[in-house]
Order: sequence, then structure tokens, then C-alpha cells
Amino acid sequence: MDGQTLRLGLKVGLAVGLAYLLTYGERSQYALYAVLTAALVVGENFGEDLNQSVVRLVGTLLGASVGVAALAAFGVDVWCVVGAAVVTTVLSRLVKLDQLSRVALAVCMVTLLLHPERVAAYGFYRLVNTLIGAVIGLAVSLLVWPVRAETAATRAVAQLLDLAADVLLAARVPHTPAGDAASDQTVQQLTKLFKAIRDARRESQVFRTTATATAERAILGGQVGLGAIAVAAGCERLAQNPEAGPFVIAVAAVAERLADRARALAHAPETGADPPPVYEPLADLPTPPADADLNATEGVLMAGVIGELRVIAAALAVLERVTIQTTTHEVIDQIKGAQANDAPRGRE
Repeated sequence: MDGQTLRLGLKVGLAVGLAYLLTYGERSQYALYAVLTAALVVGENFGEDLNQSVVRLVGTLLGASVGVAALAAFGVDVWCVVGAAVVTTVLSRLVKLDQLSRVALAVCMVTLLLHPERVAAYGFYRLVNTLIGAVIGLAVSLLVWPVRAETAATRAVAQLLDLAADVLLAARVPHTPAGDAASDQTVQQLTKLFKAIRDARRESQVFRTTATATAERAILGGQVGLGAIAVAAGCERLAQNPEAGPFVIAVAAVAERLADRARALAHAPETGADPPPVYEPLADLPTPPADADLNATEGVLMAGVIGELRVIAAALAVLERVTIQTTTHEVIDQIKGAQANDAPRGRE
């Protein structure tokens, strides 16, 4: 178990314990909502926790409000339940928050079906305890081993570059299990990267800072990851035509050099090594063979692969100049992680 996982588990445990102790209302009945919110709010970084807390609070307020209004107007019957579900879903989709409709719909159904005899009190206590859980979760996230969203974004870019290097190396031998696995992992990492950008923007609204530099690094890393997938997919398709074999070999040679550059950038922040050397954009890009027997689709694919190689090279050239420097918050987090990992060894 690494230090980061252990710290996250301890933070969740602390938040859950405090939420249970500070529950407002009948403890046995309403402690669940404070505890559940605190546990769901504490995540990988403070920006993510802000997003989760907003979703929980808005979802609880919206779902409880629709449930109370529907119960007061129509009572509990099948049409009331159906109508409340439709209204909650529509209203939730109008608010641009991920996963809001699920939270709001769950709260609305619980309000209607589990506590129809005292729906007003239930809605009030549910909202108050959710607020308590969110505040406690955010406080623990910010004060106990805090991890800023920009740290998560920097780490996500480094991991994406590492995976993109594996995908680029797979261009030499298209459609292998290792290459397919690397492509799948790269797609998953791209999702994490986009989430890290959103978290950093949310966090910057609280601390009155700018997430522009973080977003720029993430965008450049995303271009490398998407480009690597496109190059690998293009080579896989072109390899089906023997006439395109020399072109695929030339692309693989360029992709290998780009993979080395991406790997150097990915591991520099982790090892604390000197910044990787700065390379100029590639000048010796492959060209489509003039005398090959190619159809229109293959010709377009070749042009697309060359374009993606240019994009990857340009993105890496910019990243090599700005370097994926570890932020102040990340340096502090790495020091704490090293201390946490060394502590058990000292006791041994």
C-alpha cells in the first residue's frame, strides 16, 4: 500500500467519525446522511471534493424540495411518484453538474416513499445533515494532508505521457495485446486528465487563483495522448496493405523518437532529474509513397498520421520548454508521502 492510499483512507475515516459525532437530529436515523456525504466528499484532491460537495448539496435540496411538494399536493400514489421522478430528472439536467440527476432522484424517491408521514422534518434534517457532512469533508480535505487539484493535474499529465509513449512504440507492430491495452489505458487516463482540469478550475474559484497554466499543460498532454492513439490506429489500418509497409516503418521510427521524448518528460517530475533536453520540432517526417497502390481512404489516413505526428512533436516541444515542473503543493505532498513510507521502516 502506498502512502497516498493510506492517507486517503485515514482522511475518510476521520471525516466519517466527525460527521457521526456532529449529526443534527435523531442520531440513529439521520447520522447516515452526514456520514455518507462526508465519505463521498473526501476524494483525491480538494477540487474534486468541491465538485462532490456541490453535487450532494444541490441534489439533496432539489430532490427533497420536489419530493415534499409532490407529497403535499398529491399524496403517495403511482402517478405522484412517476411525475416527481420526471420533474426531478428534467430540473437536474438543466443544472450543469455531473451526476446531479442521480443524487436528486434518489433523494426525491426516498422522501416520497420512506417518510411520507413526516416529510417536512425529514427533508429539513436530510438537508442539514448533508450540509454538515459536506463541511466536515471539505475541512478534512483542506486541513489534513491536503492535495491540490493542480497537483493531481500535473500527475495526470505525466502518467498520460508515459502511456502515450507505450502507444507510440506499438505503432511498429500494430494490433498487439500490449498495444491494445496501452491504448485502452490511455483513453482512461484522458478521462482522468479532463476531470483534473475541471477540478483545478473549481478549486481556483475558491482560492482566487488561475488554473490557466495547469489547463495548458493538460491540453498539451491531451494532444500527445490523442495523437498517439490516432497514429497507432492509422498504422494498424495501413498495415493491412503491403504497399504501405515502408510508410508504416518510417512512421514507427519517428514515433519511437517521440516516445523517448514523452517518456523523458513523464519521469522527470517523479525522479527529480534534470529537465529533459529541448528538441526542435521534427523535420524528417515520412511522406506518402508516390508509386504505391493505395485507395483514397489509405491516402487520407497517411496524411492524417503525418499530421498527428506533427501535432505530437509540437506539443512535446512546448512541454519540453515549460517542463512539467512539480508545483509547490506537489513537492510538499511528495515529502509527506516519503515520510509516511519511511515511518514503518523506522519502527522495524
